[in-house]
Amino acid sequence: MKDNLPAVDHLEFEESLEKLNKVVKALETDNLPLEERMNAFAYGIKLTNHSQKLLASSEKKIESILAQYDNEE
Repeated sequence: MKDNLPAVDHLEFEESLEKLNKVVKALETDNLPLEERMNAFAYGIKLTNHSQKLLASSEKKIESILAQYDNEE
């Protein structure tokens, strides 16, 4: 299913987290109509998944670095 939400694949972790915080704040207000609220929620999920992928990738890199230096001893 293709969505019409903004792309997130190009975002760095900090940018993704900043946008996610803005989405959360927007959802916490009562000013959004239902349709906009649903779109914001979907975008938040998209940002969350992207952020989790970036964290998992960073974790693998850290583990690789640690393994490299453990092998040097």
